[in-house]
Amino acid sequence: MTSAGRAADARDVLRDALKIAPNDVRMSFLMAQAQRDAGDLPGAEATARSLQSAHPDDPRTTYLLGQMLDARGGYQKWWTS
Repeated sequence: MTSAGRAADARDVLRDALKIAPNDVRMSFLMAQAQRDAGDLPGAEATARSLQSAHPDDPRTTYLLGQMLDARGGYQKWWTS
C-alpha cells in the first residue's frame, strides 16, 4: 500500500494489526515507515523511538530512528547529542 501511494491506508491497517500482535517488530518497522510516508512525522519518530528503546542492541532500530529523525530534519541534533 505504501509503495502504491496509499501510506495513510497502510498506517491504518498496521494500526489495527498491531492491536492484535503488539509485539510484532516487523509490523512496527512498517508502521514507522507508513507514518512517515503519510506525513505523520511525530508519530513515526515516536514509533521508532519505542522500537529502539525495546531493542537497543538491534542496529536496525537505530537506523530506523535515524531515518525518522532525518525526515523531521532532526538527525544532526540527535547524532551530536
